[in-house]
Amino acid sequence: MKKLGLYFFYLLPINSFAQNNIVFNHSFEDFNKSINCINSGAAIYKGYCPYWHSPDNKTPDRFSECPPWGAGVPSNSFGFEYAQGGIAYAGLGLVDKNNDSGLREFVQGTLAYLLEKDTYCISFWMSHADSSNYYINAKNIGIWFLY
Repeated sequence: MKKLGLYFFYLLPINSFAQNNIVFNHSFEDFNKSINCINSGAAIYKGYCPYWHSPDNKTPDRFSECPPWGAGVPSNSFGFEYAQGGIAYAGLGLVDKNNDSGLREFVQGTLAYLLEKDTYCISFWMSHADSSNYYINAKNIGIWFLY
């Protein structure tokens, strides 16, 4: 009986399935380093962050340890937040108190391959800017897949 339990313990990791991240540049680490860090604001909108872009004329930012100005990590002009993995993250403006139409910045990323009909687990980190007096209901944040 002890042998059976021991074999089961050793076979369990073999039969488990790994979870692959299929999002290219998922942590926003890859960056076009040919530009000066001082000009890295609106980096996603300007195309400096490979595999990520803005679908409209809004200007989502890439925050990292690189810039010496307001888009730094962990300290920046919007507050204090460490990256979940590595040295960078994306920043989106979702409310603009000076504009009734709202800011609503978006980012679009690229997947390694097309999704098949299956079940997928999707997760991402979100953090409210320390300097903002407005809150967005997390139920209104999501992911939309386009082909």
